[in-house]
Amino acid sequence: IDPAAIAQARSAQEQGALVVAYIPGGFDIPRELMGEELSCMAYYEQPELMQDIIDTMKDTSMRVLERVTDTLVIDQLSVHEDLAGKAGPMIGPTQVDTFIKPYFSAVWDLVHSRGTRIFDMDSDGNMWRVLDSFIGCGINSMHPMEPAAGMDIVEVRKKYGKQLVMRG
Repeated sequence: IDPAAIAQARSAQEQGALVVAYIPGGFDIPRELMGEELSCMAYYEQPELMQDIIDTMKDTSMRVLERVTDTLVIDQLSVHEDLAGKAGPMIGPTQVDTFIKPYFSAVWDLVHSRGTRIFDMDSDGNMWRVLDSFIGCGINSMHPMEPAAGMDIVEVRKKYGKQLVMRG
């Protein structure tokens, strides 16, 4: 952790900049390590491996963010997932709730308790089947909302009201 970078972020924040911290995606990183098909199958065939990968990301993120947020308020926590296409997500709510939620919730609880207000997720595609689960993890901002994939912002707003900020 670079103290000079933290001081620079604090100075920029005082001038109105948004301070954003990124955590590795609970779906995205296993997919990068294993490929889409193998990572999706691993939730069923190698759940211990998936749990170990995600726990390692959680533990690392927690250690880093505990130290950073001792001296800096993070405005936005961000995660890249890209786990859906037009037909829907590549994992279901059970996988999100079982594997990803404990990770996201722990990190969100930490940074939120220290002043963070936005937890943003980047995921393309039709997220309807897993949206409740991700909101249950603390996600309160999402982008993009792709009409071609069935993400009608009017319908999302009707269901979630001001629980979810939508971009793109």
